[in-house]
Amino acid sequence: MIDLLQTIFNPKIIAIIAVFSIPVSAIWAIYKYKLEQLRLKKSTEGLNNNDIALFKATLTQNKQLEERVKNLETIITSLDSGMNVLTNQDDTDRVRRIASKI
Repeated sequence: MIDLLQTIFNPKIIAIIAVFSIPVSAIWAIYKYKLEQLRLKKSTEGLNNNDIALFKATLTQNKQLEERVKNLETIITSLDSGMNVLTNQDDTDRVRRIASKI
């Protein structure tokens, strides 16, 4: 039994196993990578009508939200300029006042 273990764990045999296992593991890794790519490609091609409708609805909601944000930005900027007119202050005065608070 000890002779068998010494034969198996001989550095020469371990070196031979290591040398030949590297290409085998590389081939196996490439195979697994390509197989996973095929699985992903197959799963993305199989979108059903429900998924497509959900995607289109999400796109329209996104556009609506974008328009609302633009509208809000317009309102806020007009309020800001309106406040400047109402307060009748220069920007330099506002900057000095803010800087003094800091």
